[in-house]
Amino acid sequence: MNQKIKQIFQFHRSTLNSYQTKSIQKFVKKFNLNINFTPHFVIGGTNGKGSLCKILSSIYKKSSYKIGLFVSPHLHSYNERIQVNHKNISDKEFINIYQELSPSLKKAGKENIHLSFFELILIISLIHFKNKKVDLMIYEVGLGGKRDATQILNPIFSTITNVSLDHTHILGDTIQKIAIEKSGNIFENSSFLYPKKDKLSTFFESICNIKKSRFYATKRLISSNIHNKNGFKGFFSWENKNHPFSCNLKGENQSENLNNALNIIQLNQKKFPVKVNDIQSSLIDINHECRLEIISQSPLIFVDGSHNIEGILYLKKWLENHFSDYEIYISIAFKNNKNSTQSIQELKKIAIVSSYTPKFKGFLKKNDFLENILHFNNYKTIYDSYFKISKKKKILLFTGSLKSAIIQKRYFKKYIKQQ
Repeated sequence: MNQKIKQIFQFHRSTLNSYQTKSIQKFVKKFNLNINFTPHFVIGGTNGKGSLCKILSSIYKKSSYKIGLFVSPHLHSYNERIQVNHKNISDKEFINIYQELSPSLKKAGKENIHLSFFELILIISLIHFKNKKVDLMIYEVGLGGKRDATQILNPIFSTITNVSLDHTHILGDTIQKIAIEKSGNIFENSSFLYPKKDKLSTFFESICNIKKSRFYATKRLISSNIHNKNGFKGFFSWENKNHPFSCNLKGENQSENLNNALNIIQLNQKKFPVKVNDIQSSLIDINHECRLEIISQSPLIFVDGSHNIEGILYLKKWLENHFSDYEIYISIAFKNNKNSTQSIQELKKIAIVSSYTPKFKGFLKKNDFLENILHFNNYKTIYDSYFKISKKKKILLFTGSLKSAIIQKRYFKKYIKQQ
């Protein structure tokens, strides 16, 4: 990481932020920051929002639009949170914008207005996207809803992919409480899509009525989709015709993400028209790091960022459907704020499950796991044990968080070099 960016991060990370949006709202108002210079979408939800952003940005990019993409968390460097046509903001661009902002940040500080690092990155992204003259901005929320810095935005379209139990120490310990928090992802005088046909649909529609925002339910645009180990294929409905497609994204949940993306694109077709062949070609090329990503073909090893029970259930279903004749080994690393019990119980139904603790802050340690499972002290022991297994049909999968997934990719490279 660039040393200057690291210093910026450390300084703003120390800023106390009790998951409120008052500071960034005051900052935007005080310095009259222009947010509405180009149309933008805001993508929220417990699971799938990162993949949905990836699909949307890939299709629009293939359609020759210049796309500003804001994502979180990052995997390798902070730069990847701010992208234009999937190219990360450079260190120089990041630092230059920060230096431009510094006088305003100092003035704000004197009035006790302090931005967290997430809020700062969001402000920098807006300036960067304006400098690059993007056609459309796509924002993935952080925590999501009422407590998220994306509340300062004024999107033409937003969505909540789903609502399940996650970040319960902040958002609440029931689906209903979390839904109330995430309803902040519905904006005034905008358009909103909710893809689930459940009890929350009526609630979100009522919020849309209050905020004078158009509510849309998802249409089924994908048919005959067939999943395999390497992705899925099928047909999608567009302009009253069915068109074949093939997508490289793995996991049964990805067909839901694609269906949501096609609904959003179709609902915004007048403003941002997209051609069928651009959809088809973008789906063939798309890849999403650390989402059921293969890091070794022989022996077979995957990394995946599933980090809550809904994601784990999708993962379990994918393994059952495509690796039922394999001996499955899953090693799991959860963050401190996660409840691992239910996830491990589900995975134990189909796999031999173990735990490990990466040498980074914030992960559950051996004694934090309530389940009686084998715990590994280091990555080398995991790989040594797996490589000794004689069975030909075997699979090792690391999951629990995106952070632990990217850590395992690095660990595996080190392990192979040491052999």
